[in-house]
Amino acid sequence: ANTMYYYKIIAESGTTNVQRTESTVGDFTTIATPPLTTIAEFKFDNSYASEQGSILFGSNPGTSFTNDRAGNQNSALNINNSGSSATIPNLPYGSASRSISVWAKTNVMNNQINYIFHYGNSANGNGLAFRPGTILYFANGNANLEIANTNLNNSWVHYVATYDGTTAKVYKDGVLFSEGAKTFNTVNFGDIFKLGISEGSQAGFFNGAIDDLKIFDKEFSAAQVLTLYQTNALTSTKNVKYNNLNVSIYPNPATEKIIFENSTETTQKAIYNLQGKKLIETHENSMTVSHLPSGIYIVKFTQADNEIGYGKFLKN
Repeated sequence: ANTMYYYKIIAESGTTNVQRTESTVGDFTTIATPPLTTIAEFKFDNSYASEQGSILFGSNPGTSFTNDRAGNQNSALNINNSGSSATIPNLPYGSASRSISVWAKTNVMNNQINYIFHYGNSANGNGLAFRPGTILYFANGNANLEIANTNLNNSWVHYVATYDGTTAKVYKDGVLFSEGAKTFNTVNFGDIFKLGISEGSQAGFFNGAIDDLKIFDKEFSAAQVLTLYQTNALTSTKNVKYNNLNVSIYPNPATEKIIFENSTETTQKAIYNLQGKKLIETHENSMTVSHLPSGIYIVKFTQADNEIGYGKFLKN
């Protein structure tokens, strides 16, 4: 942001006598990046209160605290067919940009519909829910993004639902799951934000647990979503030390190729899928990944002295 860059275009043609033409040097300046505002964040670590301390979800006989995805006791909100709501000021209304991140799992799958979150009124609201076999990111009757999906009971899943005023997107476990051009018109219904409750404020449509709810006023990038999934935070340094290795993987997310910065050619690099299967191996400082399916991959670095480290990247 607010930085001037210089560029030159170089064209080469021919096979035997290559002709090379260079443009003059041009420049451009990037615009200021609007700040990302955290509207509310809830960790549910044995507390119904937001991290800001000023917002409370309501407790009732159907709510309690349970183990989170890491097994920490009393660190996630359990909802047993009751639901809970909070009054959260400054929620994104109308067609305003938004990103809502949440971890969720079902204890028992409701065969009709399972509501994770919803806000707005019953005619013009915004929510995320799923049926057996389907995820539904919806703006009630106006614009639904419905995606085929398999959800298993007692399995934590990270969802991020975003909207930029034109396009709705859903990410699952750090990877873009579906997107579509949609028209949202979310109406302010007393700033009420609901967990496990339908658009008509009916309980009984969620039996499971919810954790680390985060609401923002801008659309996340794919890189931000991946970082949030991996670290539960939006920011991380470009250079990450893996044991004593100081290696950067970029671009991340990647489409065609990844480059290993600050890595020697004596370091072996191997890409594994999340099931632990080795897919590619090289000593070079770059690797073509265009043939890999979209998803998250692990990179294992092995130096000549057998020092080992690991990194991750997202393939678009």
